[in-house]
Amino acid sequence: MAAKPTKAKKAVPRKKGAQPASDKPRRHPWTRKDGEMHRAGTDFLWYKTAMSITLTPEQEAWIKAHIATGDFASIEEAARQLIDDRIAELAAEDDDDDMAWAKPLVDEARAAIARGEFVSLEEHKAHNAALLASLKD
Repeated sequence: MAAKPTKAKKAVPRKKGAQPASDKPRRHPWTRKDGEMHRAGTDFLWYKTAMSITLTPEQEAWIKAHIATGDFASIEEAARQLIDDRIAELAAEDDDDDMAWAKPLVDEARAAIARGEFVSLEEHKAHNAALLASLKD
């Protein structure tokens, strides 16, 4: 007796909710595998682009001199470092403005110290000990 020919089974499409479990976290639909954001028709908005900066001849000579001495590895590194330093300086200036109200108080305290109007640590501790003793009685 001859073997009965078998029919090829049709592939059954998987239901959307029945996907196999994965150790990988789900990505947002706009995030590619390389981590860059994209959206159909607007990919150009998400790409990182290079920036061109034109230096004066003096600036370029200064940077090249510092590259030659080993302060920077490249012009790009020098530009990034110098920009980062300037940003930090500006941020520090902004932080200083937040304490502008305290400057007169600090100046007044320094003047009092210069005049000798202060209490030593030992005198302060003795005063507090006497105050606590009077409260316990």
